[in-house]
Parts: sequence; structure tokens; C-alpha cells
Amino acid sequence: TVKSKATFGKINFMGNLTVAPLYLNRLVSIKEGRCFKQSEINAAKTQLQKSGLFAEVNVVLPQSPSPDGTVPITFNLKEGKYRSIKTGISYSTDISLGLDTKWEHNNFLGHGEKFSASLSLAKIKSQLGVQLVKPFFLKVNQRLKIDGTFKKESSEAYRSKGFDISGNIERDISNKKIIGIGAKYNFEQVKKQDNSKNLMLLSVPMFISQDKRDDILNPKKGWTFNINIE
Repeated sequence: TVKSKATFGKINFMGNLTVAPLYLNRLVSIKEGRCFKQSEINAAKTQLQKSGLFAEVNVVLPQSPSPDGTVPITFNLKEGKYRSIKTGISYSTDISLGLDTKWEHNNFLGHGEKFSASLSLAKIKSQLGVQLVKPFFLKVNQRLKIDGTFKKESSEAYRSKGFDISGNIERDISNKKIIGIGAKYNFEQVKKQDNSKNLMLLSVPMFISQDKRDDILNPKKGWTFNINIE
């Protein structure tokens, strides 16, 4: 008789207090009933670590398969700190002294959404920006990015204030390649002496990029390219 191969059993997650199980199931590509492969478990662990949501990720496997040949898998998770604040002081000859601060949340709605708000204050130019990144948008390999920026500028020549708002869909395709397309609207009111003018612009940004570095954080070889059209 030929011994049947082991298959993946039920996938369990322990320690996820605020991260939704639905997001974890999408993040982990292991499917119940498929042939058991250690490489898929290693890849799933890497995906959980790369999400930035967990301080620790441990895999628990039984010593032997169940009588029906299935291998249940448990991921023991320890959630990390989702919120962070960055702040700093800058100086340049065109906008003088400035204060920059940024607040980030890596699990904003419980499904791995990343939300950030940034504020730049200077005598001549000030800006407030927000961004929301929604993973697994309609497809497992797509992200939705929504950006909004409010800005104000005051110089000797003119004064202006306005905002930008944009939405983009990014998709991961084979071989570490990413493509994206979106829409962007810009409104700006410019005042110069006694004249005032409203400027509006609607655009369609598109891009394609590829990253072939051997290590993103500490690359020793490889290459990257990025093409933008708007």
C-alpha cells in the first residue's frame, strides 16, 4: 500500500486581540486540504512578520498528523505597538525654520489598514496630510491608497491655499513588480496683490515599478526601476 501524503488541517491564530481573523486568513496563503509543505509555513510566518503588526510570530505543529492525515497549524502571535509618533525640526533658506510631526497607526480598522497624519509648520509654508492604505482591496494582491493634503503658503510675492485629494489602486504582479493607477484632484486659490485666481487640475497618475534587490533593508546587489506617468 502507498501511504497518503499529509495535508494542511485547520489554521488557528492565538494572541490576536485586535487584528481581525479575516485579515489573518487573507494574509496567510495556506489553504486547508492542500498538500503539507514546510515552505508554505515559512512563507506564511514571513508574511505575518512583514505586516508590522506582531512583535512575535511562532508556529506550533503536532508531533504527528491526525488519523485522517491532516496537520493542524497554530500561529501564536504577540501583537506589537500599532501607533507611532515621529517629530523633528528642519531649516531651509526658502521656508526658514519648520516643525515636522507624523502619527501612524498600522491597524486602524482592525484589518491591517495603515493610517497616517503628518503636519509641517513653517513661517512661509504649512501643510497637513493624511493617508489611508487598505490592503486586499477587491483582490488579495491589491491595495487602495487614499491621500489628502491641505496646504497654505505665504510669501512676499503671493499667498495661496488649497488641497489635493487622490485615490490609487496598486497591484502586485509576478517577479516583485507593482503597477498602479488612480485619479487626483487639486484645487488652489492664489492671491497676488489685488488679484485672486482659482486653479483646478484633474489628473490620472499611473506607475510601474520593480525591486530586484536581494535585501530591501541591507541590499548588496540588485536593481530597482520606477516609471511614472501623469
